[in-house]
Amino acid sequence: MERSSISEISYDTFSNFDKELFYRNKVENWLLLSSIVKHPSVEILKPENIKKCNPLSLVLKFTNSAKRESFRNLLIKNDVYPAILWQIPAEKAINLSSLSDTLISIHCDARYSKEDIQDLGSIINRSFD
Repeated sequence: MERSSISEISYDTFSNFDKELFYRNKVENWLLLSSIVKHPSVEILKPENIKKCNPLSLVLKFTNSAKRESFRNLLIKNDVYPAILWQIPAEKAINLSSLSDTLISIHCDARYSKEDIQDLGSIINRSFD
């Protein structure tokens, strides 16, 4: 079996990649999005320490699975594709299942500009029913 090495383009890209800027942008995007998203019936799950955490997404907790699914469908209609994390079957762990059924994860990491995050926040706020 022949092994291949990393391409020159990939090597150059990763050699010059500013990891600190990338992580800083992740935190800034999360902080910006979490400051924009507002709805009384939704809880934003916050990292214990945002300075030491590098969030990938904004995780929202709804009061029930029907509200989460309705919200998810409205986001998808607006070309925002959230993730459902930890889909746990009820027969495996009823307490965890009831939690997993109410969570949704919306990516807001460093791939997105501040303008993207502001647009995303507007779409999210319009999608609450």
